Amino acid sequence: MGSNLGRRKDTLQHAIRLLAQRAGEIGRQSAFIETEPWGYASRLRFINAVVTITSPLEPFELLAVTQQIERELGRTPDHVGGGYTDRTIDIDLLTCDRRVIYSPTLRLPHPRMSQRDFIARCYEDMYGASPDRRPRVATIGYFDGIHLGHKHLLNQCLELAKAEGVKPLTLTFDRHPRTVVDPSTTFVPKLCDSTTRRMGISNRQRADFMFLEFTPEMAALSAREFMRLVLRDQLNVGTLLIGYNHRFGHPAMKPETFEDYERYGREIGMRVLRATELTSPRGTSSSAIRRALADGDVVTANAMLGRTYQLTANVVHGHELGRRLGFPTANLQPTDPEMMVPARGAYAAWIQIDKDPAMRLAMVNIGTRPTVDDSGHQTIEAHILDFGGDIYGADVSVYFMRCIRKEQRFGSEAELKHQLTLDRKAVRQVLTADGPANLSL
Repeated sequence: MGSNLGRRKDTLQHAIRLLAQRAGEIGRQSAFIETEPWGYASRLRFINAVVTITSPLEPFELLAVTQQIERELGRTPDHVGGGYTDRTIDIDLLTCDRRVIYSPTLRLPHPRMSQRDFIARCYEDMYGASPDRRPRVATIGYFDGIHLGHKHLLNQCLELAKAEGVKPLTLTFDRHPRTVVDPSTTFVPKLCDSTTRRMGISNRQRADFMFLEFTPEMAALSAREFMRLVLRDQLNVGTLLIGYNHRFGHPAMKPETFEDYERYGREIGMRVLRATELTSPRGTSSSAIRRALADGDVVTANAMLGRTYQLTANVVHGHELGRRLGFPTANLQPTDPEMMVPARGAYAAWIQIDKDPAMRLAMVNIGTRPTVDDSGHQTIEAHILDFGGDIYGADVSVYFMRCIRKEQRFGSEAELKHQLTLDRKAVRQVLTADGPANLSL
């Protein structure tokens, strides 16, 4: 690329000098030329710089400094499209044996992965990473719901790490691997959002954790390749704790067993251990929890989760039919459309409004309102008992305790109103008897 490459090299060196002046000590850096990520036919070419840095700045401060330097050196935002009209340089900041300060999404493996300092990268920012460079103790999984089985595995990983005097590392993914491995798979609804998963892992383990972007390229890696290239070479994993029945990696000619993972570990210098099985009379799995919620059996789902199932939503305007019947409702729109919504019916639930610590009694109806509406459109409506405030636009968390009844069609609005009166009485009795929701992760 001749003189153009020389100019870009000067740009990189200038960027490094600015980072050193404004952010802290630079460890090492590498750079290469690539096309815009969204189109290899793009005319735009830029330097992608991978930089290790030790900085006294907080993560958000360092990110602000980095973005300012990128703008100074020609990274121009496209305010209409939400991307960038040009990128002269794109800086990725990693750690200098301390903590990941900023790391954007990166598909795996990268077309020029041999030129990268890292193959595996955080899907989201990771804070508090250990400065200890001894081999890590790690476990891996989607951890959807952070249910009792997951907690059992995370506790074992924590104990192993304590015994070795290191901090545990938990690896999880940005999406359910099944949806990538088999695109024809029916949509897999979530049992918790990313924030809840992060909190559940952090609270349980006080662990470092990474969200990896699960792509078709990553799915194509064999178990041995994933263990060697990502876990050992990039994440410094020395001990891998595998869930009792967990499988990972692109399938070989025959289904791989734990003994295969053990053998791969011996070949690459990694200790591979199997977690003990959680014994539970009901059994605990994400699939079983989804089945329970799909049946409206939130009591069983909560028992397997070890906490109350939660749905976070925003209060939006509705048709105010509930108000006309004497039961004003908050119309709820889930903030994450991929979250699992329990079966149609009336539920006793606790509801928390924004950051208000108060937990309020609520009657939640999920369904198509067949008595008053023939559109077939499903809604989620919450009648908050003993409450008359205006909460339009507020974020709320709904904790499902018990299904009062399945959805049904009534002969008239008068019959519906009578049933709602009975439902409200039942909800009050259930919630008073059961007490506040168990929010423990």
